Amino acid sequence: MVGARAYDRPVFVCYDIRPDRERKKVFEACRDRGLKNIQYSVFYGMLNRKARESLFSELCAIVPEGSGTLFVIPLEHDGSHRILCYGEPLGMGQPVAVRFV
Repeated sequence: MVGARAYDRPVFVCYDIRPDRERKKVFEACRDRGLKNIQYSVFYGMLNRKARESLFSELCAIVPEGSGTLFVIPLEHDGSHRILCYGEPLGMGQPVAVRFV
């Protein structure tokens, strides 16, 4: 991507948010960070670790508890992908706010 720095890494942001207002805010926050909308609720771009975690915190503050799910999925060169997840992933039956390593 144009303008990506050496320490930026590819990242996907995926979400399933029920309230229209919050879904629009998440869309705008991703777009404002320079991420590209590649599907209705999937963004792709280049961010460093600090920017990813900042975006994740911002998105979690937007989405009311129990109203959806969001994932921030970085693709690290060394294979150590730390997925940030918030919400109710389908099939889990309970809210989660965890970091998978």
